[in-house]
Amino acid sequence: MNLFSLDIFFFSYYIIITVYGAIDFESLGSVGLGSDVFVSDIAVYLNRAFLAIPRTVCQNNISNPTLVDIPWKEYNTIIKLRYNKHIDKQLWAKCDDLQSAVSLAKEGIKSKLWILDQGSQYCNAKIVAFSLFQNGFINQKIDLSDIPREGLNTLVIENSTTLGSHRAFVSNAGSNKILACYLDILRCKTIDVTDADNPARKLIIQSIAFSKLSNEIFFSEGPSRTVFSINLSSFSNNNWKVKGVVLSATSLGSMLGESSGFETDLKNGLLYYLVRDYAIVRWIIGKPMTAENHDVLGQSYTRMPYVSRIFTDPQNGIWALVNPFNAQDCQTDLTNFQSLQRAVKIMRYNRVLDMFL
Repeated sequence: MNLFSLDIFFFSYYIIITVYGAIDFESLGSVGLGSDVFVSDIAVYLNRAFLAIPRTVCQNNISNPTLVDIPWKEYNTIIKLRYNKHIDKQLWAKCDDLQSAVSLAKEGIKSKLWILDQGSQYCNAKIVAFSLFQNGFINQKIDLSDIPREGLNTLVIENSTTLGSHRAFVSNAGSNKILACYLDILRCKTIDVTDADNPARKLIIQSIAFSKLSNEIFFSEGPSRTVFSINLSSFSNNNWKVKGVVLSATSLGSMLGESSGFETDLKNGLLYYLVRDYAIVRWIIGKPMTAENHDVLGQSYTRMPYVSRIFTDPQNGIWALVNPFNAQDCQTDLTNFQSLQRAVKIMRYNRVLDMFL
């Protein structure tokens, strides 16, 4: 598909994307990371951006850090950070340390970051906690030794403004499986997910995202590109004691092509990146998942050769985390990596006007 060749696909409108220098990759040189490094995920806290840089992707050197903390320039503060902060406990093959960070999620209003560590050939996968206030790892860890680690790729935490216990969900924990993790007791439970229309169907659960308006979770199924939803209203915090939990997923339709990035917004939209077309599109949840019901929010090979994550910052800005290549082939014809802005702002939600700007 090309945005300007509408013989096959028809979209509602096109918004010019805006490029900001929100994150500065030049500071990564001090820890041995180049401007072409692959970043799988990002979490923003005040004027800090935490980056997950898997050590198992695109020949990344295992001696390089897999979690880094660099300045986030969008935060409105008088004092601006200029340098990245060093994070300890990242030695390769030391299993108490971080091995290969693939996904990040901040827990509610707490100053706590949870990290999905895919592990290594020497160490099991795990989920670990990092104190944003103390700037270091704390003694909270969930071991995932019984989970196939190779496919683990996304960690999300349910939306809540309270200080109570939160649940995290991890995608691709095996065929038809996700993990539900109870962060207050540091335990995870494997959940079997079935297609409500075809219970015998095997699901490879890839991207996963929480609704920002309801108690639903959305995920994409790898081979078919089908989007499913699961209502979590009946899945209580006491379910970790119950054996053999099965959740039924409702099929919502198929995405327009191979995708990455997966994010919901505050106006009941679902956003994703079309790999073949270098485009970010938005679909209104509940409408038929046809091309006519998609809006193109931005399309550019030079600005968005690959998007690993679409994320929402604390000020309700929606961004694309840009990489020069995808994690499967690690190849690109881009030559000037320094000019590639790694955070592209797509739009921002204004609560007062109840609209995107």
